[in-house]
Amino acid sequence: MIPTYLEDGCQNPIENCEVDSTNYATNGAHFVCPVCQFGYFAKGTHCAPCEISGCLDCSQKDICLICEDTTKILSPTASACVSAISGCIDDTDNYGVLGSDWICLHCSGGKVWNNGTNLCDTCKNVFGS
Repeated sequence: MIPTYLEDGCQNPIENCEVDSTNYATNGAHFVCPVCQFGYFAKGTHCAPCEISGCLDCSQKDICLICEDTTKILSPTASACVSAISGCIDDTDNYGVLGSDWICLHCSGGKVWNNGTNLCDTCKNVFGS
């Protein structure tokens, strides 16, 4: 047990905090963890586990930092791990954002982006000629 920030009682050390209690930060009334352990994020006065499916580490409840599956990429909002776009030149610099979804700016093999299917497709399938 350690003294509370206001020294008006005792508290347990903050679980899953990367630093020891001598390096805690404060919100003016309570100790808070400045750096949570991998897989946890600071939430109020404690470290909460990352609960985004397929995400190894979060910076907050709905922001993923690292996907568990290395073939997945972060969604544009970083709220999920999603599959890379099949047929898109393998570099997220070739991705653009439409709404909250990725689109491919440069498809490989002479294909073009089909907004209807969200896939790289042949010109004939996209434009009908």
